[in-house]
Amino acid sequence: MRTIIKFIIISTLLCSCAAVGTKTLYKTDEKVDISSLGYNSLDGDTILAKIYPFTNNIFDSTIIETLKEYSLDNYKSLDENITYQTPDIEKIKEICSQYNLDALLVSKLKFIYATQAIYFVPVSHNWDTEVEMKLFDKNGRLLYNTKHNTLKGNSYMNPPPVERTVHDGTKGALVRIFKNMGLIKTVANKS
Repeated sequence: MRTIIKFIIISTLLCSCAAVGTKTLYKTDEKVDISSLGYNSLDGDTILAKIYPFTNNIFDSTIIETLKEYSLDNYKSLDENITYQTPDIEKIKEICSQYNLDALLVSKLKFIYATQAIYFVPVSHNWDTEVEMKLFDKNGRLLYNTKHNTLKGNSYMNPPPVERTVHDGTKGALVRIFKNMGLIKTVANKS
């Protein structure tokens, strides 16, 4: 009996880690249906490249992989100058009109320097990530704002490589948007 209780407690703790690291900061109350999506390069990607040169490449491939996984095949990678903190709404409308997009995804990634310790003695260091995403409709209206922090939301057995935290942070924030849109239930029913 004690073994079962321990198993339940450990399972609950491990499952709740992802919930701690992933947050919806804003979501619209309206039903959202998107058939074509554009996504922008990471805000501040030149600074990110100093920490890890392939950050934007991993971000791009993770976005494409996740969009395909959720059957959003009509997407466009853009290299427009849109800041995450204060996005230009008129520019978002212009981009959506120019490329015939239903929505535009603007993202930001921040590296978190993490130290692993055993009995307060540092044994290793690694980079975790925090990825924030805002999804705007073609009229420049904010639909969703999500965040995924791999330090708080992912349980790694060993210090993860940078590639893994960039991938996990990007996928975590995008999947949270899809969950808010109701796409996860649709995909789960297909399998």
